[in-house]
Amino acid sequence: MSASAPLGVQGLPLTAADLANFARCGIPPAMLEQAGVFRVDSVEGARIVGRRPGSGDYSGIVFPYFWPGEAHPFEYRLRRDHPDIEIASDGSRKERAKYLSPPGRGSRLYIVRGTLPEELTDTGLSVVLTEGEKKTLALTALADTGDRPRWLAIGIPGVWNWRGKVGIEAGPAGERPPVKGVIADFDKITWRGRKVIVLFDRNVRTNPDVQAARWQLTRELTRRGANVWWWNWPPSTPPEVNGVDDLTGLWGPEQVLQIWDSCVHPAPQRLSDCNREFEAVTFDHYRLSLPAALITIDIDRLRWERDDLIAEAVVRCDLPGVRSVRGVVAAGKLNLLSLTSRRAFAKELQPRAPLKELDWTSLLEEAALRTI
Repeated sequence: MSASAPLGVQGLPLTAADLANFARCGIPPAMLEQAGVFRVDSVEGARIVGRRPGSGDYSGIVFPYFWPGEAHPFEYRLRRDHPDIEIASDGSRKERAKYLSPPGRGSRLYIVRGTLPEELTDTGLSVVLTEGEKKTLALTALADTGDRPRWLAIGIPGVWNWRGKVGIEAGPAGERPPVKGVIADFDKITWRGRKVIVLFDRNVRTNPDVQAARWQLTRELTRRGANVWWWNWPPSTPPEVNGVDDLTGLWGPEQVLQIWDSCVHPAPQRLSDCNREFEAVTFDHYRLSLPAALITIDIDRLRWERDDLIAEAVVRCDLPGVRSVRGVVAAGKLNLLSLTSRRAFAKELQPRAPLKELDWTSLLEEAALRTI
C-alpha cells in the first residue's frame, strides 16, 4: 500500500513520469503528498469508482476528497490513464469518461487536504473557484507563502457541477423526480463579504456553455453576498495552454503571480453588461448572441411588405428555469421598423424567460436595429 493511500485502499506510489507530468502543471511533489494523491491499477481503480473489473481500463491517478478538519476522505475521484475514445461523425476523436466518481454520488467541492476549517469562514481570505483537481492543486501551491495563504483554492468537478441533485420531490401523479439545486457544500462556506475569483479554463472565451456556467455561478455567489471577480486570460497566453495549471507550469509561479492582478476584473453586474456577438449568417439572416445566457435571437427571412420590413424572429435560451420548447422561447413574425411590434414581442418574452438582470426590450431593440 502506498504511503499516500488511505487505509483500505490498495494504492501505489506515483511514478517518476507522474511526478514529471504534475511538475509541468506547476504542482510540486510536496503538494501531491499533502493532498494524498496516489496511483491505482485497473482492478483497484474499478473497485474505487464502483465499476465492474474487466469492463474497461481503470488504472490511473486517484484524488482523495477531504473536508477541512476531517482526517479521512469522504470521496475519491479517478483520472484514468486510458479513457474511452469516441469517434465523432467528422472523424475527430474525443476522450470520454476520463474522470470518474462512484455512481450515484452527487458532486462535491475539492479542497486540498491540510486546509484549516477556519479558512472556510475567514472572509478576509479570498476564494479562487476553478475547474477540477489539478487546477486546484496548482492554485493551492501558487497561494503558498509559508504562512497565511494568498487565497483558498476550491475546485468544482466541472463548470456546472456546483449544481446537482439535492433531493427528491413527490409529483402529482406519484412520480418522484429529482430536485436540482446548489450542492450542500456551498452552504458550509461563508461567502458574504468575501472576494471570490472565478477562474475557468481558457475555453471560457469561446464556449457559450462555459460562459453561461460562469454567469450562473456568478449570480448564485452574488445572491449569497460575495464580491465576485473574473479571471480574464492574458492576450499573451500561449495557444497550447488550457488551464491555469498549464500556464503555471509553462511560465513559472513568479510570472503568473506578476500578472495575476492585471487578469482579475470585477464580474459584470447584469447580463446586459456581458459580451454579445452579432453576425450576418446569410444575406437575409442575422443573429445576436449573448453567450453568457445561452441566448440567441435569429432575425431570418427578411422581406419588404409595402413600407414594413418583416422578419421571422426566433429567440432561444437554454438557461435553467426558462420556459422553452427544445430551447425555443418564442418564434413569430416581427416588423423590425415598428416600435410597437418590437415591444409587443419583447413583452411575450418576459414571463417565459424572467431574467431579472436582462431587459428583453433593449435586447430585441438591439437585434432589430443592428439588423436594419
